[in-house]
Amino acid sequence: MSVLAERAGVRVPAVVVAGRSADGDCLLVTRGPTGTSLADLAPEDAHDALLDQAWQLMTALHDAGIAHRRIDGTRLVLDQDGLLTLMDFAQARAAAEPRDLMFDRAQLMAATALVVGADRAVASAQRVLGDAGLVALLPFLQPAVLDRATRARISAGEW
Repeated sequence: MSVLAERAGVRVPAVVVAGRSADGDCLLVTRGPTGTSLADLAPEDAHDALLDQAWQLMTALHDAGIAHRRIDGTRLVLDQDGLLTLMDFAQARAAAEPRDLMFDRAQLMAATALVVGADRAVASAQRVLGDAGLVALLPFLQPAVLDRATRARISAGEW
């Protein structure tokens, strides 16, 4: 899935080698960027352009019909050049249902809010998705959409 995402203009880990195992399983070896995950950034280091970049990656992925299905702050890595890379496509799905795309968006909203607070997270989503995109997201901003770790961080008040 990461190869399809890359073709759609999404920064993903570089493919080092692809092949098949003796059992016929597909193998993909990648080299991820060295850097800091979005989740580990201090709020002052997560500037607006960086938040917008996260939403732009998501938009490019979704425009290609791909749902990541595991978005959180650890799967967005900031490299030394100030660019985000989207990691871990193990659960990704091509020709995704619209619901899965909205789940990704809700998870990204939570991931960014945990770093910079709700106001800046919403403002970034609005800049990239527009008012209509933000309104469409509202019904999906609920705990059932988020993974357990994200729900726990929100409940613990880590933002």
